[in-house]
Amino acid sequence: MSLSHNLYWLPSIGTRGCEQMALDETMLNATGADGISRFRFYYWPQPTISLGYFQDYDNFLSQFPHCSNFAIVRRLTGGGAILHDKEITYCLTISSAQEIYKAGPIAAYTLVHQAIADVLKKIGIDLQLRPKSSDYSRIRSEPEFCFARPCPTDLICSSGKLVGSAQRRLPQALMQHGSIILENRFSDQPSASIGDLHPSPPACVELEKMIVNELATKLQMTITEREFNESELALTRQIAAKYASNQWTINRKAI
Repeated sequence: MSLSHNLYWLPSIGTRGCEQMALDETMLNATGADGISRFRFYYWPQPTISLGYFQDYDNFLSQFPHCSNFAIVRRLTGGGAILHDKEITYCLTISSAQEIYKAGPIAAYTLVHQAIADVLKKIGIDLQLRPKSSDYSRIRSEPEFCFARPCPTDLICSSGKLVGSAQRRLPQALMQHGSIILENRFSDQPSASIGDLHPSPPACVELEKMIVNELATKLQMTITEREFNESELALTRQIAAKYASNQWTINRKAI
């Protein structure tokens, strides 16, 4: 497969969590097939909890029983639970032919987060990449919520974590998605937010343009805006049934 320097920028969509997760998986599969990188932003019409791939559903709800009132989905990626609400979520897929894939997981996290940090710095929000240190380790007692514990390469400030991401890597491609918190309305998920750090931040559409342009520059790729094609949408509808099922959400088993 020849190396592509295109970055497909796909539309921002606000839809149910099961469909968002399916779109992300569709992008991963499509990039694995044609070698072309893809990127999109998305939003959540209702507060939705996404569990990490390895999280125990019953254990999570035993600690946060009131969270059963939210829509709950299970991600294809690992990490802790995220309460998606007032945020910009992004998804990036990269072919295994790209150097950023070959460089390993930390390289992709760092590149995307640095692009976001550079954009936010232009509007007056100063964030730091949390360094990987010798005292960092994943432990069984770590918080259930992803934003309660910054991990290496997360974007943090004095009031907490503002950007966190997760990956799924296949032999053909990787998919990385993450949350940029605009406003935190729920105490269960401690986090910083753009709203707390800036009195009048740019509109989301402006932040999107700034971020994707910065990302394309760092990836040395050329942006091509396009819609999801019919085959991608058909695959998404098929995959969404998995993410909408209790069998996947509760037991992590595909239907």
